[in-house]
Amino acid sequence: EELAEELFQRIGPFFEHAAVGPQELRLYDHCLEELDAQIDWIADGARHLRETRGYELYYLHWHFPDSLLHSHLGAADPESPSYDPATGPAALEAIARGFERADRLVGKLLSLADEDTVVAVVSDHGNAANKFAANLEARLREVGLTADGNPARSKVRTHGGWQVCRSGGRRGPSN
Repeated sequence: EELAEELFQRIGPFFEHAAVGPQELRLYDHCLEELDAQIDWIADGARHLRETRGYELYYLHWHFPDSLLHSHLGAADPESPSYDPATGPAALEAIARGFERADRLVGKLLSLADEDTVVAVVSDHGNAANKFAANLEARLREVGLTADGNPARSKVRTHGGWQVCRSGGRRGPSN
């Protein structure tokens, strides 16, 4: 709490996600404006921690590129069933502008590094545009694992998108 208050007083409030998400192309400039402020906050926070606390390790999970690609990759890729030639170029431009922000963030963090600093940039997963679609709920009904509209008669249920859990008992992915 003390460090959070110190960072708040020194740098200001931090927000994890822009108020306008990357999926709203007509408002995308506002999203990027908020991202620029977030990038400045992250770099200023890292600098403050190094200078005042002597921190030698800085770990950051920045989720924006993941959200950006989930929002626009299919629409930007002519190989994807989601592609529309009328909107594809705008989606591709949105990705490029978003990754300019990623480059800016990495650059700001690299400016804090010295010759003994190791900087690693990793991704939690790669991305490729979906080239097929599947309806998990329909398939589970088709093979008799779920009863349409009747959870009590269903053997399984979906959880968090593509996870399938036993019905009844504890709720959560461990089922």
